[in-house]
Amino acid sequence: MKHKITTLFLILLSLCEATAQGLDFRSMNYTIDERTSYEVFTGRAPRYDGRLEISFEMLTYPTSRYGYVFRLENMDEKGRIWNMSYDGRLEQIVIRLNDEGHRSAICTELNRKVWSAYKWHKVKVRFDAVADSIYFSIDSLSYSQPVHFSSSTFHPKLSFGISGHVVELPSFSMRNLEVSDENHAIRFPLDESSGNKVHDERGVARGKVVNPTWLIHDATHWKKITTLETEGRAGVYYDSQKHQAIMYDNAGLTIFDLGSERSSQIEYLSPIPVNILSGTSFLKDGYLYVYELSEWEHPLGAPSVARLDLETMQWEVISCERLDGPMHHHASFINSVTGKETFFGGYGNMYFNGDFYTLEQDGSWQKHPVEEDGDALLFPRFFCSAGTSADSLGAYIFGGMGNETGEEVVGRRYFYDLHRYDFVTGETKFLWTADLGEESCVPARGLVVQDDCFYALCYPEYLTIAPMYLYRFNLSDGSHTRLGAPIEVNSDKVWCYNQLYYDAGIGRLVALCINKDKQLRPTVDVYTMMFPPVESASGGGHFPLVAMLLLAVLGLAASLFVLFRLLKARRNRRKESDNYVLSRKDPAKRIYLAPSGPDSIHLFGDFTVTGHDGDNITGEFTQQVRTLLLLLVKYSETGVSPSRISGILWPDKEPEKARNSRGVAMSNLRKAIEPIKGLSLSYGDNLYRLECSDGFHLDYRDFISSISSGDTERALAIVSRGRFLKDIRDPEFDSFKSESEGAILPFISQQLKEKFAQGRYRATIEIADMAFEYDLQDDLAMKLSVKSLLALGRRDDALVRYSIFQANYRKLSGEPYPVKFENL
Repeated sequence: MKHKITTLFLILLSLCEATAQGLDFRSMNYTIDERTSYEVFTGRAPRYDGRLEISFEMLTYPTSRYGYVFRLENMDEKGRIWNMSYDGRLEQIVIRLNDEGHRSAICTELNRKVWSAYKWHKVKVRFDAVADSIYFSIDSLSYSQPVHFSSSTFHPKLSFGISGHVVELPSFSMRNLEVSDENHAIRFPLDESSGNKVHDERGVARGKVVNPTWLIHDATHWKKITTLETEGRAGVYYDSQKHQAIMYDNAGLTIFDLGSERSSQIEYLSPIPVNILSGTSFLKDGYLYVYELSEWEHPLGAPSVARLDLETMQWEVISCERLDGPMHHHASFINSVTGKETFFGGYGNMYFNGDFYTLEQDGSWQKHPVEEDGDALLFPRFFCSAGTSADSLGAYIFGGMGNETGEEVVGRRYFYDLHRYDFVTGETKFLWTADLGEESCVPARGLVVQDDCFYALCYPEYLTIAPMYLYRFNLSDGSHTRLGAPIEVNSDKVWCYNQLYYDAGIGRLVALCINKDKQLRPTVDVYTMMFPPVESASGGGHFPLVAMLLLAVLGLAASLFVLFRLLKARRNRRKESDNYVLSRKDPAKRIYLAPSGPDSIHLFGDFTVTGHDGDNITGEFTQQVRTLLLLLVKYSETGVSPSRISGILWPDKEPEKARNSRGVAMSNLRKAIEPIKGLSLSYGDNLYRLECSDGFHLDYRDFISSISSGDTERALAIVSRGRFLKDIRDPEFDSFKSESEGAILPFISQQLKEKFAQGRYRATIEIADMAFEYDLQDDLAMKLSVKSLLALGRRDDALVRYSIFQANYRKLSGEPYPVKFENL
């Protein structure tokens, strides 16, 4: 029964996860040879009779200015080319369908509220040689125009982005392309995650793209949008209705609009009455409430809560009361039933808070002890997080650290429990506690609750520079998944904090990462990630089906020798099954363990660097230093010229300034690798090179040498760390990743078949896990791992694996997986 419940949950969990898909085009912000070009049919294009319809979804960005979206030449009507142009430079968005070199056949002007950035718009164009007309629609708006065609058939040469001499294109993304007539249609989901080939929905490679950026990466990587700074103390919040990150200081507001990616300032018409320290606030009914719960620099009788009318920019004092002590890193939410802001948790004066407080309309603070309805109490804590439930009748409170007494001298422990606070009854109910492993962490402020799960940013607050990962938790039982790549945050001071928001209007998660210096002057980094996020950038399962290896069918001979072999095999499978269960509970018992040790750099899985003393020195490699290192690895055979480095890292700087920046960066790289014995940086013949000697281990180099020497077990151990360069999004390394995967993926497939044929079922299952890191639709990996589990007598586990694969297949392809579990 337990296995059936687990199976049902995993199926539902996988179904609720949508995989981002689409192709992003590099526009005129790049040099011409770096811009994106997508040719839909590179082989023999199909012919369409009478009509040709092109439909796709399109998204533009605030940086989208002017250019051509697509060009269409009918090879049966040579010399005539149609194009679609986009012009976002004026107040109105102007989109035209042009008879190239002759006239604009259709021109439409759209209000920016109709055509808004970050939103997907349905575009459809139909060329009708039967009716001698063209039809053009954008969402619910449609247009038509009579046009004469000299041919009744269409043999399309269709391209998006740059095409021939036409190199101007706006910044846009597209997905779900369909090219059709009345009789048949070819659909392109554009759900690839790497490479230059574009496949139709059946997995057939039909087109190619140059300089692609696949949108799956936007759902696995945080993108820094801007950094907000000010000379004085300040706080920050995010308005998801207006899509704005807003910083407030003593003088006024600094507003960064995500829709336009522009900043503006507004001054107050009256001075702010609250002395800004921690910079805590909330938004309610058109007012910005700023409150300070700290006693530091806060004398008795001074305003503790004030609100700003965002229409008049006038401040009003709400309260001069203060609590018994500070409440650093507390959780808060608005009770939708009472309309009151409610606070829980926090730390100050050597105590952890374990009560609820509400801010009353008269400005007083009311204390409400926890009324628990459950087996586990909501103990005093700080670094906890809260979010309103989907029905708006309660709030979830998650995690943090503290203890049962609330006294810091007792010590503290980490909590990963979830409680629901009922807005109607005021009761709090314990739901579950999760196991996040050995690495302790706390949640950032703000839980994003969606359907049957919630999202939280979690990070180890005890590290000065800490990786902050996004987690998805199931509301019913606490099962969870870590999603995408981390954000590096500073958590060195009690005033530093981070907050998570969801902006449904632009389909993005927004993270505000606040770091403050000794004078409490903040630096706020604003990040976004496409929603819903996904675990890894795997997608577009377009590998050809590989013939399955068939197990030899034993004859009917009943010799004692055959019977003995069958009995022995059964005993071995039972032992293998037991070992499989042990390895799932304890990763150290897995067959393939990623090598680790001093003087090493790992590019598979999480980027990790270990010094000669065995210390993890990854934190010394800033993004710039890491980029330099990867460039030297990428060009290890030829070396990298100074001009090449400058062109990649500082393309907009003057040569002299770029040279100075390069010198500093190279010095930082030398310092970063200094603790690694056997690795050094050399310069000669106008080229930089990495010099590697015995004792130093670069897992990518070790993988290549293992393949060459036939040491497949060592190569598999390296691959088991995770996807190659999984956290690296820089387009400079796309080709490096694609070339490397060209060696990794065939190796994994070959090893899958060999291990399964040898009856090494545990090894087959572990290798299948490696394959899924790259492709969630790997048919071979699914079939052989399911068969291996069945051979080990793990039918429930086999069904779970099949169900997850089936759900991912439907999401990624739009069609049900054609093979039933019983037919595997």
